[in-house]
Amino acid sequence: ERFLLDWIQTPFRPACLVIGADFAFGEGKSGTLDLLRRRAGALGFEAVVLAPVEHDGQPVSSSRIRRALSAGQVALAAALLGRSFYLEGLIEKGAGRGRTIGWPTANLRSEAETYPMNGVYCAWALLDGARRMALVNVGHNPTFLQPSSDGRPDGRPGKPLVEAHVIGLSQDVYGQRMRLEFVDRLRDERKFASAQELAAQIKLDVEVGRRLLAGDGPEPR
Repeated sequence: ERFLLDWIQTPFRPACLVIGADFAFGEGKSGTLDLLRRRAGALGFEAVVLAPVEHDGQPVSSSRIRRALSAGQVALAAALLGRSFYLEGLIEKGAGRGRTIGWPTANLRSEAETYPMNGVYCAWALLDGARRMALVNVGHNPTFLQPSSDGRPDGRPGKPLVEAHVIGLSQDVYGQRMRLEFVDRLRDERKFASAQELAAQIKLDVEVGRRLLAGDGPEPR
């Protein structure tokens, strides 16, 4: 009762409250749908309960989307979201090692709370008004970065690095905003014996990524 009065009716004065079929509220989630329906009229608003949206026979939920991302299943996450999962932020200067091996990258500084599983992905890069094919590494670049004393790569806490090789991009884009729309996961991130071995693998990754993106169509999903 206090939840309905103090957190719904008093601050918002709603005409209609739209909720999911598994909604519960109040202390200990003791507020049931039946209680909400009984009290809504007296408090001056309508309560509408929506049936679950399903995909492959299972309800779509934020927890299911997060599980898909944590497993690297970005195509499944896109199907559940109804749009591509993306990371967005500013391009910042990195170590510049990609350029030295022939595969320059744009390093994305994202404030996202959720990242896909570490690995290599193909994606669409939305940058400077254009939409380009991109190969994206999410992780800690173990070929170059050395663990610190506490086991973290290069002393970096928490969030992974997001490095995108944007195919066909040659100009300086530092400080610009970029969105990476993930399409598919290509492989795990791994440590290579040399920069040359890494460069050879990236070449193969770009070829596979091009084919997958070409089949994804010219317009965003």
